[in-house]
Amino acid sequence: MKNILARGGIEFLAVLLGLSGSLWIDGVSKNNAQRKEFFQDLIAINNELIDDLNVVSEKIEYNEKKLKEIREFLTIFEKSKIGEEALDTLAFFKEPLGNRSFFGKKSAYLSSKSAGNFNRTSNLNIVNTLTRLYDQTYVRMDANNKYMDDITLRDDQWTWYLSNSTRNFIYNIDEVLNKINSSEFYNWVIKNEFMFNYFIDLMKETKKEMIETQKQLSNELETKIKNKDE
Repeated sequence: MKNILARGGIEFLAVLLGLSGSLWIDGVSKNNAQRKEFFQDLIAINNELIDDLNVVSEKIEYNEKKLKEIREFLTIFEKSKIGEEALDTLAFFKEPLGNRSFFGKKSAYLSSKSAGNFNRTSNLNIVNTLTRLYDQTYVRMDANNKYMDDITLRDDQWTWYLSNSTRNFIYNIDEVLNKINSSEFYNWVIKNEFMFNYFIDLMKETKKEMIETQKQLSNELETKIKNKDE
């Protein structure tokens, strides 16, 4: 009887150890899979961040060009009235404002965050750095983009700025010149000069943080690859 109980106890212990071992192996496999998934997430985020750096650089250059055109117009306007010839020669009027805004990519970051990979690795410095960039800096950039567009486009003077390119087809030239030489139009341009200057500074500040984040992210990826090879 004792032998039967002893044998039964040994068998139970063997089953328990086997089950524990199986659970431990499953846990290790799951952790490894999650680490690999997070590594792939960081690669995707890094690729998007590199693309964003190219875009924000282009936007800074474009906005600096437009700010220069605005200041050129103001210099002339403050000395004399704007005539029809100036409408055809000033860069400010020759090319209407294009897409000056910067909206960074967030799909890779949001996908990883949604999958819970950031919560599982919240102790890592790179996670805190990325969270600050995307949840704070990018959000602030988006809000300012929308605010600037709202300030610029809600004013009626915007329509007269755009009307110059179609004045020969729709608008009377005298009416266009009267509107452009008005104090209302001048104040609108002054407001845009301030907004462009502020916007450029904000983009440069954002770009600086993006560069620092991308550098830290690259170092993190290199370390992971090195550890994997060893």
